[in-house]
Amino acid sequence: MRLNEGSKRVAIYLIYDKDGIISDYILYQLEDLIHNLEYILVVVNGKLTPDSRKRLKQYTNNILVRENIGFDIAGFKAGIEYIGWENIYQYDELLLMNDSCYGPIYPFKVIFDEMNNRDVDFWGLTMGNRLDISSVGNGKDRITLKDGYVPVHIQSYFRCIRKDLLCDNSFKRFWETQKDINTFWQAVAYHEIIFTKEFENKGFSWDVYVHSKEYEQWACSAIDYIPYLLLKHKQLPLIKRKNFFRDYEDSLREGGVDQFSRTIEYIEQNTKYDINLMWDDMVRVRNITEIHRKIRLNHILPLERIIFEYNKKNTEVAVFLFITSKVMLEYIIDKLFFPHTIDLHILTNDSELYEYFKKRTETFGNNVYIQLVSGRNNSLSTFLIECKDIFKGYEYVCYLNDQPNSEMSAHSSLLWVYNCVENLIGSENYINNVLGLFDKNKKIGLLFPPLPSNIYTYNVLGDEWENGYTKVEEFCEKYDINVTISQSESIIFPFGNMFWCRTEALSKMFNYPWKLKDCSAKEFLLSNRDTCKALERMYSLFAQNSGYLSGWVLNDIFASAQISDMYYSQRSFIVKNGLMNVPTINLNPSTEEIVKMYESSTSWKVTYPLRVIGKFWHHIRIQLRKSRN
Repeated sequence: MRLNEGSKRVAIYLIYDKDGIISDYILYQLEDLIHNLEYILVVVNGKLTPDSRKRLKQYTNNILVRENIGFDIAGFKAGIEYIGWENIYQYDELLLMNDSCYGPIYPFKVIFDEMNNRDVDFWGLTMGNRLDISSVGNGKDRITLKDGYVPVHIQSYFRCIRKDLLCDNSFKRFWETQKDINTFWQAVAYHEIIFTKEFENKGFSWDVYVHSKEYEQWACSAIDYIPYLLLKHKQLPLIKRKNFFRDYEDSLREGGVDQFSRTIEYIEQNTKYDINLMWDDMVRVRNITEIHRKIRLNHILPLERIIFEYNKKNTEVAVFLFITSKVMLEYIIDKLFFPHTIDLHILTNDSELYEYFKKRTETFGNNVYIQLVSGRNNSLSTFLIECKDIFKGYEYVCYLNDQPNSEMSAHSSLLWVYNCVENLIGSENYINNVLGLFDKNKKIGLLFPPLPSNIYTYNVLGDEWENGYTKVEEFCEKYDINVTISQSESIIFPFGNMFWCRTEALSKMFNYPWKLKDCSAKEFLLSNRDTCKALERMYSLFAQNSGYLSGWVLNDIFASAQISDMYYSQRSFIVKNGLMNVPTINLNPSTEEIVKMYESSTSWKVTYPLRVIGKFWHHIRIQLRKSRN
């Protein structure tokens, strides 16, 4: 059956959000979708805030809010019953779609026009390949498959059913006899993977918009593992949200980790889709470290060559230095090639240094300001108390300090300061690149260097919270920071309080009436020290709560060294501990081999070296703490 211009289409669009909030990417989808429909019903599983209901009503008054049971399947069934079978029979096509994708990257009209010309009874956007496995799921959720394998099937996030099938009794009976759905794998086994075969066997024809047979050996589900290739070569119109947060080991095993960052880059550079619709949703609902890792928010900028032009003469930019010794200033002076529009603020809690700095910088051409702060201040309290009112007058701020790290030797501490300075203000051209990056990507709120790959950071890697998770939770509640954090997940933060920021991203942090007791850890008393560590980890969370991303920034020379250091460290540890015989990953496994990898917990074996390294770092951290005590 083909459709013509006069054909009528009805849609059931399903939404689930744990907070009942409708993200802008959904509204964009509905705005595009309704131009291809005669009627749409929005089914909301769970709750819907009054404001979100109001926003949905811009596109339809037909909204059904129901209890969040039965996943999408029960929601679609409820939607069909709400509209009524007799009413649905009046349409030429029924669209069943959920909110699990970003897009459309290309207009829905292009897709519907193409598929209208195909003589089929039902269709979708993409398909899952056949898998010769007898069950799906894990543990108690494992389900034996009816046919003993996963058949080729239309993936259920977007399906269209045309009138011949729609009006056939078998279609209605399929929904009326649908098994109860209580788990994700039940939804897969009892509905998604059997739907296509069920009606194909009854003589109904089907097709998909995106054919990916040439990628059959790459992945069992192309949209899940190679979206960039489908987007670039097949004009894939929708991108699965979960792709950006799939288990990282799973992505490493499939060899497609770069797919997700390249997908975003391609969309941004080659389509009209507003990438901020994706960023805004991710920042609201996901863990900031998860976003950073999966989408690789790592920015490697040339130290000497300009790649981002930054010519905003009226933009207010400043570099703040909190200095406790002459050593830092003498080193920094060599870096003070700031453009004339950048102000320099030097702060110290030592009166002698204050006088020294005044004389040492009196010939500088920059706008230099020197301030003496309370002797009880440290780098954190100086930032949050002494500088916050000044910060508000700037759009971009870089904060540096030379405060010794109590967990490092004096030598290592200075090397860490060196690492941060070189990767934050390494040269005038480099500063231009950093500011240009902020200007180009309006979602970046915070940039800082990653930890260097050396023995002195082993007591942090693998234990990024450093017993501060509970305190961070308290702070989030106290300061009304509504972001997703997890103790089992790491946290990215500017180790040592050194970073570039877009001041708007930290405005909530600036506006809080901090007291010295909140963030001063003079003599590093345990309670204050833990508080300081927790506050240090709050930077990226404050930025995320304001809708901004945090990422790493390195100059090209340091990035090159970092790669060599990491490889050397990992190889040395593996060799010294006899871990060379760990099973390797087959990058082109057969379907049966894929199944065996999962069922025999291959990922656990493959990641054994990483877990051993984690335990080793933990042991070093404990020994360091014992030695300090």
